[in-house]
Amino acid sequence: QVYLLMSEPLNDEMSRSYGEKGTMQVTLRYPLNTGSAAATARASLIRSTFYRGLTLTAGGVNTLIERTATIGTAFVDADRFCIPVLVRFRSPITVA
Repeated sequence: QVYLLMSEPLNDEMSRSYGEKGTMQVTLRYPLNTGSAAATARASLIRSTFYRGLTLTAGGVNTLIERTATIGTAFVDADRFCIPVLVRFRSPITVA
């Protein structure tokens, strides 16, 4: 499951430009009978893919991964072993 959790916009200066800031939460949900190793390995892969300092560009907007991704506390939900991974980002938005 992927959730996009937006924070309040950044308004560091008096201008029409601003920054978007937020967290992408990826919650890995694996069947209980597969064990935790696969989910833990996938969480580590997400963490290394979205490393601190990575800049992604789409539609003329740059998005900076500002922190090392956080691998949250694992939990069980019904028949699933779950691990949340939080990726924090920010994007400067220039208004013409």
